Order: sequence, then structure tokens, then C-alpha cells
Amino acid sequence: WTKFYNPQILMTGCFTPDKDFNIRPKYKFLNIKGYSIISDLPNFVEIYEEGPREGFQIEPGPISTEDKIKLIDALSDTGLKNIQVCSFVNPRLVPGWADAEAVVEGFTATKGINYTGLYFNNKGLDRALEYKEKLTLSGSISLTASEEFTQKNLNRSHTENLVAMKKQARAHLDNNISVNS
Repeated sequence: WTKFYNPQILMTGCFTPDKDFNIRPKYKFLNIKGYSIISDLPNFVEIYEEGPREGFQIEPGPISTEDKIKLIDALSDTGLKNIQVCSFVNPRLVPGWADAEAVVEGFTATKGINYTGLYFNNKGLDRALEYKEKLTLSGSISLTASEEFTQKNLNRSHTENLVAMKKQARAHLDNNISVNS
């Protein structure tokens, strides 16, 4: 089993990227009397849809709150079980998510779907906590190998990020939110 992440989809299952980062199935084949049989198909593939959150923040120009809500509601009808709907981030740095609260308030939650929001600090967590009845909140520890990426993405050094992750993990636990690493 492998996990493969790109900015749009996190898939857990029997998949692997090829040299061009195209997702390809990774199966074992048995050859019985001249027939190739796939022996280890996964029972399921779990998709974590991040398109609304990632896509809306990188699109040039404003996207209306109404259009964001329409897409999230449409995705809810596709059978997805996990949809990341917004980023609780600084609106000066990520203007595409200045309306995060309005989006969360506006979409229609469907039973059986985990709706999540992204946040990188305690201010973002506090904003997300306002919607704990509608969002599935879980903590994560975000560490990267590249100092440059950490600086660009989180506006802090590796050392500062380690301190921030410890504080964030404590804030999650203080609010009875599990922390994934």
C-alpha cells in the first residue's frame, strides 16, 4: 500500500506515481495457465478531495462565495466521503479565503461526509472551532524537508515551525481534537 499526495488529491490505496507523476495502479499479477490475473486489487480507495480548498486559493481573480458553495454542494452528491472545504488563513496573504466562514455557513452538510478546513496556527484553529458541529476537526503535524518550502508556505523557518507544531498539537489536545502525524 502506498500513499500518494498531490495538491488536489490524497489517495490511500494500491497506487503509485510513475516517473511523470501520473497515478498508476500497482498490482501483482499471477499467471495461471496463460491467463494474467490481478491478485491484489484493493477493496476500496479513499479519496480526500482538496479541490475546493486548494483550487479556490490559487485561481486568479475572485470566485464568489456562492460559486464556492455550489461546488461543495455538488461534490457532496458524488459519493465522496472527505471534502476539504476551506482554509482558515490570513485573508491578507490568501485573499481567496477571506470568506471561509461564509462558505462553511453556506454549504449544505450531507450525513456521512467529513468536511474539513485547513489551518496552520491557533488563530485558524479558533476560527475552525466555531464550526465544530459542521466540520470534522483533526490535527496534523506539518513538517517538510525543504527550508525554502517551509518559509514560502508557512512564513517561518524549520526551527520556528517545530515550536509552532508543538503549540498547535497542545491546542488540539486541549480542545479534544486528535492529532495525526
